[in-house]
Amino acid sequence: MMKQLVYLIPMFLTACEGIVGGDGTVIDKVSKEPIEGVQVILYLDGHPHDTSISDSLGQFRGSEFVGCVPDCPKATIKLTKPRYKSKVIDFEEFWKENAFDPSLRDNLTVEMEGS
Repeated sequence: MMKQLVYLIPMFLTACEGIVGGDGTVIDKVSKEPIEGVQVILYLDGHPHDTSISDSLGQFRGSEFVGCVPDCPKATIKLTKPRYKSKVIDFEEFWKENAFDPSLRDNLTVEMEGS
């Protein structure tokens, strides 16, 4: 019995992880062209966790593989670039609005409006 428990405990500990946030492309709201150089900050439970910069194709990373014990942290990204209005995506709300479509996790399209 004790030997079985020893094998079960690591299984439960490793099964409590997940991906939070999302990756994608940032584009200009009017021209629909990709925007290079957008700073993307990933916040976990309100604290800055990681930062990326969109590339020449507008692609960015705003996700992280994290431990989810007892729950996954709340993920938010903030996108900023001079001459554009900042944009914040709260993923709890985003997934509710998009019925948690997992295909969107790596394929977000975020429009930014000029200021």
